[in-house]
Order: sequence, then structure tokens, then C-alpha cells
Amino acid sequence: MHPHTGPTPRVRSPRRFWKRHEFWAVPLFALLAAALVFWDAQEKAKSVAAPGRLKDYSYGDRVVDTLQAFTGGIPNSNDNVGGTYIFGRYLAVAIALYATLRVVTAVYGDRVRAWRASRRSGHTVVAGLSESGVRAVRTYAPHSTVLAVTRTPLSAAADEAVARGASVVWGDPRTPGGLRGAGIEGARRLICSEDTEEGSYETALVALRLRKNGPGALPLRIYVAGSGGDVAGALTDLGLIPHGVSVESFDLHDLWARRLVEAGPLWRYRYGNEPPPTLVLLGTGRLAQALLLEAARWWHFGAPESQLTSDLRIRVVASDAEAVCAAFRSRYPASTRTVSLEPLALDPLQPADVDAIPVAPPATPWGAYVCVDADDAYRLMVADRYGARVGDRHDGAIVVAISALGVASEAPTAQLSLTVPDRPPIVGLGVDDRGGLDVEHLGRTEALARTIHGDYEGFMRDKGWTDAPALAPFDSLEERFRESNRRQARDFDAQLTACLLRTTRLVDWDRVKDFDPAAVEVMAALEHASWVEERLVGGWHLGPVRDDDAKQHPDIVDWSALADARREIDREFIRRRPHVLARIGEQAVPHPARAVLARLLHERYRTTTGDERGWDALPDEDRAASLAFVDAIPTKLLMIGRHIVERDGESPLHALREDEIELLAQAEHERWAAFRARRGWRLGSRRDESARAHPDLLPWSELPDDVREIDRELIRAMPASLEVVGLATRRIPTVPGPASSHRPS
Repeated sequence: MHPHTGPTPRVRSPRRFWKRHEFWAVPLFALLAAALVFWDAQEKAKSVAAPGRLKDYSYGDRVVDTLQAFTGGIPNSNDNVGGTYIFGRYLAVAIALYATLRVVTAVYGDRVRAWRASRRSGHTVVAGLSESGVRAVRTYAPHSTVLAVTRTPLSAAADEAVARGASVVWGDPRTPGGLRGAGIEGARRLICSEDTEEGSYETALVALRLRKNGPGALPLRIYVAGSGGDVAGALTDLGLIPHGVSVESFDLHDLWARRLVEAGPLWRYRYGNEPPPTLVLLGTGRLAQALLLEAARWWHFGAPESQLTSDLRIRVVASDAEAVCAAFRSRYPASTRTVSLEPLALDPLQPADVDAIPVAPPATPWGAYVCVDADDAYRLMVADRYGARVGDRHDGAIVVAISALGVASEAPTAQLSLTVPDRPPIVGLGVDDRGGLDVEHLGRTEALARTIHGDYEGFMRDKGWTDAPALAPFDSLEERFRESNRRQARDFDAQLTACLLRTTRLVDWDRVKDFDPAAVEVMAALEHASWVEERLVGGWHLGPVRDDDAKQHPDIVDWSALADARREIDREFIRRRPHVLARIGEQAVPHPARAVLARLLHERYRTTTGDERGWDALPDEDRAASLAFVDAIPTKLLMIGRHIVERDGESPLHALREDEIELLAQAEHERWAAFRARRGWRLGSRRDESARAHPDLLPWSELPDDVREIDRELIRAMPASLEVVGLATRRIPTVPGPASSHRPS
């Protein structure tokens, strides 16, 4: 039973040092004040008594004077008495005032705390104290202000949140009142961790409705405990995510599964002539299924083509293994081409069945993952029994899923290594090393950063470049290299937007498509500009050769001045990005604004030319031509050093200069002519759909000016059309000084 016996408080705040010792400290100081006053009370009586009256001053009178010291106010400094008495009187008055204030705060303190909580700024709000919520409190409370909103403020989870330094607010986080009570208007971070996924997303929607983004509003990052990776995109399409607010979903089991895969042989697979590793998965619970998906997806989209002829073998050990494997093949049919699932109808909860699990063939890398639905002690016991069966083979590891939530110690027990002579190593791994949940360093950005780095390692290995300073496991990298990978991950979504693309959840593995070459060029240029900006901020400068100690690099130049061989490296990394996205369960799809822009620009074309055909009446080929015009907008903007961004509501609309309009109009005409020529159109005296002839298939210089004006008008309309769909253009950062025009040799 919870020890609290009074009414449920609106806000439970952590007890600071003084509050923890107040119960004994206040009475002690009161006794000290009384002793000091009592000691010198007779001297006080002598100074104020009339002649002949002091003989009547009894022991009881001294007690009364001592008690009156607590209510008599501040003593007169002219009293002709010793300092002991004066100090005691001052201390008594202070104790009396403190007691009065404590009585007042006992009556009104809860309301004051609630008022202060609702007006917090720059803090973290944890909505719901489920397992994810408690982990988040563990992570953020030690170094920032955390307010946890819960409907059960007297629960064990709330007790732990308060003990960790968070304030617990009584309220329903799925309602406006509950989030306002936690000061959502001034929060920097909201972690929606309700007991159900629906409740978490409901909380996020309420926060989006309440969030105001006036001048000076702090940016808000919303993290939702749920498996819907495409929900953020859907909310963006509906216009529910204002500027300055980002929404990202996370799943505790997915995060944990990713950590487990990273700790095993698959993540560090060396390719070459080495056979694919054999994985043994013990258990089929939620975590085990997440790990199965993570491992299969990592191999399917990460192994080189030369290795995909050999299947990754995954043995699933559970009493319902057959049904789980069949369901996985049905949901991800493409996996059957690269992954071999072998269900073993053995029960890992039965020690005898654990002893019957086969081991990987000799000379084959292997890894065993103990994810059975049991406590940590039993999982470690299973790992030990399986290790005894494997024997002295050290070409693999046994990875154990450690809960760590119930561990009271502050030591990093979530990751431990058990080494037994003549046995493979046993690695115990929790969702993170502290039993917490750092949603920023374990969420999508970090997963994408780790995957980008893993892809970089593979790329460098394939090219035979093994001396790069960043060729190390992600966790072993210097922080500057890890942060560089995170920067690439954060920039990737903006690069996709610049090409009128966005990410969504990947379900059909066969739908992953390569980027169009034009999109590759735009994203490569933006990635290079971002890399240059990162280097300049870090104090680097242009130099003839790379020198890390002197912080100089020959590639700190604008994209137009970069040697083509160096550009090709950027392009190659961008070409690999669809598979990088697929490894974290995402894919790039056309931005919803693409189709809307095609309609808007066709309406502008109708206004300019007098064409009476609406969008729905257009032939398929003309619609394709309009969409091709939209798809070429990023390339045209790159020609004038600009790119597409999400409009923030404050950036002024960029009107194109006349010289820019002329340049882009000519480029658009040449693109359109090539588009028609590829489809068999030729020059004719008039437009003839059946003969596929068109009179405008001429060089730009030979076109009549009224025809050229049509292209100019479409180019002029681009900025306003982008604004209608919530987009804008921004100038690509350039290198200041002579580096902008220098081309390295």
C-alpha cells in the first residue's frame, strides 16, 4: 500500500536536501532558540524590572518569557542584555516565521506548485509513466527539468520518477488540461509514453493543437511511443505539424532489437569469401520478433550483391516457431530470396530443449540471441547452458536481452560481459547502457546515423580504403565523427524535401527504388554544402592536401568548383541511401506536393496559352510532361544556387531575377524538347498528336518570343506555386572568399 494518506496532490515534487531533513532540523533549532533565551531570561528581567520586583521572578516566569520569545517579534537592539539572549530571540522569531509559512504552504502549496508547473519553460514533459516513460525519466531528470503527467500520481512508477528528480503532475495527458498543467506551451521536448500506442498518438495530437508558435516560441520535439513510422508524414500532409515542431515515433522493442543486432556478428560482418553468419534466436515474443525483422532487413538491404547468393540462416527456437516464421514470410515475401528461416519447435523455457538446440557448422560465424519471455536470471541461465553446448568456439557470441528496468544500482548493469574459460563470450545488453531511454540518441536520427556510418564502412572497405580515421565501430568513434553522422541523418530529410521526396514506412521490400540521377545530383550538392559548412564551423580551411592536425582540406569549395572525381564520391553515397533507409524500415516516395504543383502549373499554362483543357481532361502523356516539369524544379533551382525547403511562415517569398528566369526558361525548354524527343516526337509545322509532331521542337534561340514567354511565365510562377503547397526556396550556403571559385588540382 502506498504510504501517502492525504488527498492526492496536484503536483508531487522531489524533496530537496532541506525538505528531507526538515522533520528533525526545525525542532532542533527551536530547542536551541528556547535554550538560549531561557539561559539569559533572568538578565533580561533585571534590565526591565522595577526596583524590588526581581525577587518575584520565578522559574515559571522564565518559562513564560521563553515561550513569548517565539511570538514577541524582533527584539529591541537597545536592550541591555547579553548577545546570547538576543541571538536566541532572533532565532526564535525566525523559527516562528518559518512555521507560519509552512502552515500557509501546506494549505496553498499544492496550488502554487501546480501554477509554477503550468508556466515552466525549456523543460521535458513525459506523458505517461509506462516502462518507456520511466526509462525516459531516468535519462533526462538528472540533468534537466522533467515534468511527468500521469493519471496515477501515487503509483510505484510515480514514486520512482519523484526519487529520480522529476515532478509528477496529476492529470490525463490525453486532454488539453493535463498537458497545460505540465506547461506544454513552453516545453522543448514531449515524450508520449502512454500504456497504449493509441493513447500516445492521442497525446501527440492534443499537443499539436495546443502548441503555439508565436515570436520567441521554443522549438518542440515530440517523440511518440508507437510503431507507426509513417504517422509523422501523415500528420505533415494534413497540415497538423506547424513550423518549429517535429514528430518522431519510437518503439522500445525496436530500439532494443537494434542494439542486440549491433552487438552480434551480423553488424560487423566482414564479407569477402566468408560465409554468412548463422543466427540462433531463442524466443518469439515482441522483442524477438523485432530482432528477427531487424536482422533480416539488415542482411537483405546491406549485404553486397556477391553475397546475396548465400542466404542468411536464422534458426528460430520456440514452441510456436513454425507459425511465427510463416507469418514473417507472408508479411515480407521478398525476404525469402535472401534469408532462410528454420523454425525449431523447442521450448527455451525447458532446459532439456535448450540442450537440444544445434550449433552452427564449423568455420561459420554465428550469434545466439536469448530473448525468451522470462526474467534476466533465467535468460542468463539459458545463455550459460547454450554456451556449454557450443564449447570452445569463439567465432561467435551469445547476446542476452537484459531488462535492466528493475535494477536498483546505478552501475551500467544493462551491458555486462561474462567470460568463462573455453566458452563463447556472453554479452548482456539492455535497451541502453543506463536502463534509461534517450529518445534522441536511440531514436530515428541515431538509428539513421549508425546505419549511415555502417554504410560508409562498407563503401570504404569495398574501395580498398582502410586508413580513413573514421573507420571504426560507431560506439568507438570520436564524438566529432559520431556527430558528423548525426548531422547527415538530420540533413537527409531536408535533402529529400529539396527533391520533392519524403520518407514513409517500408512494408513491401520490393518497392525500394533507386534515386533518379537528377535527384542524386541535387542531394549530393546539398550534402557537400552541409559538409563544408560543418568543416568551416569546426575551424577548417581550404588547403592543397588534407591535414587533420592543421584542419585543412582541399575539398572545402563550392559544388561547382569541386573536382568531378570528388563529386562522384558524394553521388555514390547518395545512390546508396535508398538501401540505408530500407535498413531502418523506411523508403523514399514522392512528396504529396508534387501532384498539386503539377495541377497548379498546368492552370498557369492554361492562363498563358488559352488552353481549355483542365487537368482531368489531359492525355496521360501531357500529364506526364507536367509532372516531369515539377520533377525538374530541384535541378533548375540548383542552377541558380537554391533549393526547396519546408516553408516556415516567416521566410520572405523569393522572387526570381530576370536573368535567372531567362536561364531557367531556356533550361526548361531544352528539357521539354528532350522529353518529347525520347517519346518519338519530331518537328512539324503544327501540333499533331497522331503524327507526334510539334512546331516548338526548335533550339531556344530560334523560338518565337511569344513561345519563349510561355516558358518564362511558368518559371515566374514557381515561387508562388511552391508557397501554396507549404514550400519555399533557400539559397545553398557558399564558401566565403576565393575558395568559392577555386578548383583543386
